[in-house]
Amino acid sequence: MKMVQDTRKELDYKPFIQKDEFYQEPYENEPHIYQMIKDGDIDGILYNKVNLESVASGIGTLSDDPVKNQIYRFIINAVHITRICSSAGLPHEVAKTIFENYIRQADECKTADEVRITNDAMVIDFAKQMKNIGKSRVLSPKIRKVINYICNNLDKKITVDQLAKLTGLNKSYLCSLFKKEISVTIQKYILLARVETAQKMLIETDFKEADISYTLGFSTQSYFCKCFKDLIGSTPHEYRKLHKVEYE
Repeated sequence: MKMVQDTRKELDYKPFIQKDEFYQEPYENEPHIYQMIKDGDIDGILYNKVNLESVASGIGTLSDDPVKNQIYRFIINAVHITRICSSAGLPHEVAKTIFENYIRQADECKTADEVRITNDAMVIDFAKQMKNIGKSRVLSPKIRKVINYICNNLDKKITVDQLAKLTGLNKSYLCSLFKKEISVTIQKYILLARVETAQKMLIETDFKEADISYTLGFSTQSYFCKCFKDLIGSTPHEYRKLHKVEYE
């Protein structure tokens, strides 16, 4: 049991289970720059020459290697933009795909300039997505708060009662509002988020299925396997065997 608990502690610091502390807003010019991205203001971004230097101006030197330093700064920026856009209504799967695509591109960069170019492309990509969803797709503050809480607490038991208390809404009304804005129930969304995170962990880590199950709050490994197969169409073991080689 100790091994599983230690694994859970370590995974708390992985991007699979994001924590609020990682998304603090330390940059002085952040409200203006990130607001433009969130608003889908592409013209404003281009006019103000928003780039890696401007959005990461509050970050010090993270590595003596200039390329690694830019990549680290880029990752911090990418994580922050992903969270901001997700909170503003960009579907989680879309934000996740954009994030992973540009992280992989940055990983292949050989010069600091290439990293900057990758960052600039990512900023515009996110801004375009935000422009496309329009104001009508932006989630209400209460539902954004619920989604943020769910994504940050996948390793814990989450109940509708907790979420109702968190938002100050009547439980029935919260369930109705969530279904209206997200198109699935709260319970289904929690399950989807856990299974989606499990997919990522199966491919990108070597953690045992039992540890992944425990870390993501499933009551038993057999229940985890059942839920995974119901949603994905294969067992966790089959999924890992099929996709891990492709990722590597």
